[in-house]
Amino acid sequence: MDRSRPSLLLSKQQSDTMGLGSRLRLVQADVHQLPFSNSSVDRITCRFGIMFFAEIDTAFTEMLHVLKPAGRVALLAWVRFEQPFFESTVGVVLPIIPGARMPEPASAMFKFSNCGSIEDALSRNRFRNIEERHITLPRIWVGSSLDFWQHFQKTSTLFQPLMRAIPGSRYLYRPVFMRPRGLSSAPQSS
Repeated sequence: MDRSRPSLLLSKQQSDTMGLGSRLRLVQADVHQLPFSNSSVDRITCRFGIMFFAEIDTAFTEMLHVLKPAGRVALLAWVRFEQPFFESTVGVVLPIIPGARMPEPASAMFKFSNCGSIEDALSRNRFRNIEERHITLPRIWVGSSLDFWQHFQKTSTLFQPLMRAIPGSRYLYRPVFMRPRGLSSAPQSS
């Protein structure tokens, strides 16, 4: 389920490629008003989406309604800005733009940066047996720094105003001064 039609089309294409297309039902919907019957869903996963929910309590209440009594929920969220992915992209751009600040919608990505904040929101909405863990997932990038930078620019829509503000004199040098610190390459085969 996703509210974005382009995301669903991409999911369809990928699931078909993997031979899973016939086993999946993709639904365009909003988490704030889930189109499923009460107690009809075994598992809910949300990878890096909860920090964009407009009304977190409404979304969690909806999830709880559709989840079966023994159902489970797994959520992933950005914890803090100070991490290799952002430090090697936006963290490099901010200092070169006079007066630049993090775009407000992008700042929302870090609303769960405090330990226990997701657990508090889930508890407030009657979820039980909650386990919140803060883990670091490795970011593996097999391409060049230029490939990484271009990927970031294409996929990071919340940062587009900031990207457009990069001074022209620095624009051409972005791939040179953008060193994705903390990104590891795929192991080299011997």
